[in-house]
Amino acid sequence: MTAPATLPAPATSGERTARTPSRRARVVSRVVLALALAWGAYALAGALLAGRWWLWNGLGLAPPVAHLAVPALLVAVELLAGARRLGVLAATGVALLVGLGQTGVVLPAGAPPVDGSAPDAPTAVVVGWNTFSWDQGHDRQEFFAYLRSLDADVYLLQEHQHATPPDDRPRPVDDLDRVRRELPGYTAVAAGEFLTLSRHPVVDSVALRPDDLPPPRTDWPDYWDVRALRTDVRIGGRTVSLYNTHAPDLLNVNRSPFGRDFYEELHDSASRRTSHFTLLQDDLAANPYPVVLTGDLNVQPGSVDLRWYDGLDDAARAGGTVYPGTFPAAFPLWRLDWMLTGDGVEVLRHEVPGTGAEFSTHRPIRATVRFP
Repeated sequence: MTAPATLPAPATSGERTARTPSRRARVVSRVVLALALAWGAYALAGALLAGRWWLWNGLGLAPPVAHLAVPALLVAVELLAGARRLGVLAATGVALLVGLGQTGVVLPAGAPPVDGSAPDAPTAVVVGWNTFSWDQGHDRQEFFAYLRSLDADVYLLQEHQHATPPDDRPRPVDDLDRVRRELPGYTAVAAGEFLTLSRHPVVDSVALRPDDLPPPRTDWPDYWDVRALRTDVRIGGRTVSLYNTHAPDLLNVNRSPFGRDFYEELHDSASRRTSHFTLLQDDLAANPYPVVLTGDLNVQPGSVDLRWYDGLDDAARAGGTVYPGTFPAAFPLWRLDWMLTGDGVEVLRHEVPGTGAEFSTHRPIRATVRFP
C-alpha cells in the first residue's frame, strides 16, 4: 500500500515577501530604471556633444562627480528597496560606464622622485589662479598677503580687473605700481585681464589675439579679444613658455534660459571659444620651448574641447587629489581650472589649496615643476 503524497504547506505571507519583491519594491525598481535610463542618455549626450555642439554648453553643466554619485545612489536605492532586478542594476552600470570619462576623477601617475638624478634641471613653483575681479570688495592688505602666502616663483593670474555694477561689466585695473610694492622681486607682465608675475627674467611676451572675432561686447576690447598671455622666461639657463589662459565662459549665468539673449550669447561664446582655442593650439604647435599652461579653461572633464590641448599632460596626475575640483572655492564640485605641461616638463607636486575662498570663487592651483 502506497503512502499518500505529502503536499507542501501553503506559503505564508512572510515567506512570499522574502521570495518576491513587494509591490512597493517593484514601483521603486521601475522608478530607478527610468532614472538610470535617463541619466545614461544624459551621459551619452555629454560624451557625444560636449565640445562639439554649442547648445550643449548650456545643458551639460552637471558636476562631473555626479557621473559617479548618481549611478551609485540609484544602485543603493534599488538594493535597499529589496528589488534587486538584474535589468535595473545592468542599466545603472551602463550609465556609470558611459559617464566614466566625464567624472573628473584623476588617477595619479606618481610624481617623479626628487632624488638628485637631474641635478642641473631647473625647478619652479607655479601658481595659476582666477582671482575673480582681483581685490575688489576685499581688504587689499589681506589679498596681497594671501598671494604672498602661495610663495610662487611664477604667478599666472586671471581676472586682474574690476566689475562695474549693475551688470558686472569688466573694466581694467591700473595698479601695477602697487603690485610691485606688495610683491617685490617680480617682473610684471599684463595684458587684458591677465597678470603674470615672474621672479625669473622675462625674455618675451605676447598676447594671443585672434583676428576673426566679432565686435567686443563692451568698451574694453582687450578683455574679449585676449584670452591667453604667453610669457617666455629664462629659468636655469634655458627659455620656457608660460601660458596664462582664461577661455570664454560656457554661458552667461546672468541670462534667463527663457529669453532669446541667452541663446544668442551662448552661440557667440561658442564661436569665440573656437577662435581662441584655434589660435592657442597653433601657437603651442609652433613653440619650441617647454610649456606650462594654466588658467580657467572653462572645460569640463571628458569634453571634446580638451582636444585643443593635445600633446599636453594633465599636471593633476602628479598630485594626491583624486578629484581636483576648483569651483566653487568653498565646495568645489566642478573642475574648471587646469594646469597642463608639455615638452618634457615634469610635475613634482600638484595641489589645489583649500584656502582663499574669501577672495575668489575659484581655488588656485599650485605646482612644483622641473624643466628638462
